[in-house]
Amino acid sequence: MNTRPRRHAARVCFPFVGDSVGGSHISAAYLIRDLDPDHYEPVVVVHQDGPLRPFLDGLGLRHRLIEISAFAGTTPSIADIAASAAWTAPALRRFLIDDDIDIVHTNDLRMNLTWPLPARLALRGFVWHQRLVVSSSPLWRVLCAASSRIVSISRTVRDTLPAPGRRRASVVPDPFVIAHPPPHETAKANLLVALGIEPPVTVVGFVGNMTRQKRPLIFVEAAARLARDESRQWAFVMVGDDRGGELALARAQAARLAITEKIYFVGHQRPIEPWLAGFDVMLAPAAREGYGRAVVEALMSGTPVAAADSGGHREILVDDGLGLLTRLDDPDSLAEVARVLIGRGQRVPQVLRSRLGEHHAPAQHARRIEAIYDNLQRIRPS
Repeated sequence: MNTRPRRHAARVCFPFVGDSVGGSHISAAYLIRDLDPDHYEPVVVVHQDGPLRPFLDGLGLRHRLIEISAFAGTTPSIADIAASAAWTAPALRRFLIDDDIDIVHTNDLRMNLTWPLPARLALRGFVWHQRLVVSSSPLWRVLCAASSRIVSISRTVRDTLPAPGRRRASVVPDPFVIAHPPPHETAKANLLVALGIEPPVTVVGFVGNMTRQKRPLIFVEAAARLARDESRQWAFVMVGDDRGGELALARAQAARLAITEKIYFVGHQRPIEPWLAGFDVMLAPAAREGYGRAVVEALMSGTPVAAADSGGHREILVDDGLGLLTRLDDPDSLAEVARVLIGRGQRVPQVLRSRLGEHHAPAQHARRIEAIYDNLQRIRPS
């Protein structure tokens, strides 16, 4: 790494594809906003003109559009990944040099795979931010070797990294901000009006993209079991984009289980807090979650959660004042735990919501990331 003296704040490049807005983008946006400007200057790069650009504009975050024709990781083949990385590396290396970038900090898989080679070629620090549980693919060993430092959002994620990566990984919980959701009664009344549902009704929610990993079909199965209880009126609300192609399967399963009239597919919703606060309970059947952003957001909105005993859910639901764990891929267990939480009729206590807010405070997150940058940066005060 070039160690010539510098007389300005270190420049940290945050590259994004630009074709979506998800949890990684929200977390990175909080970090970019809260970095100490006296020490770190964020340079945000977007590679495609898509929904991320208006999202960044809405937050007042300046960014540059640098279009590239291929992203490593768009296809799973290691050969394709290598070819895409090599194809884009010269232009990205030139950008890092010309713009005097000190550190590259990537936040999603395609960027994690696209940017390490140009960062290495330009002799810049490379921070790999990993939010998902990793597989046994040799690809991860390559990323470990290419990374200056690794940030993991949970112990669950860190513990799936190859051994060399675990030794260089720091666990830094993602930042969360809940913008004072309305009281449950108000949020629920608004939700029922929006969906054209007459009260009284028990509202059971699901938040997640329609991918197999999020297990929307398990939610539908659990909903069908809950719906057998005819002493209540039920509404099952599924929030999320059809990124994984499971929406059609979930609709078909709801029809097969004869709950079509009770289940509502509402797509992506933002802000999400009014929906979360309107649920009586949220079900999170996802497998191998790195942590579970929707779970934390639901709890901070006051909604108890029944979550699969898998991945990062175990790190969140450590107090049954927050929610309960269920057996993975077991709709009977998920429905039974939901019944327990509904029967209690209690919201998440404010003291526990405040504790979650403190643990995930954006300012604290930014200071912890800055400590990682401090070990990499080439600036010394003049």
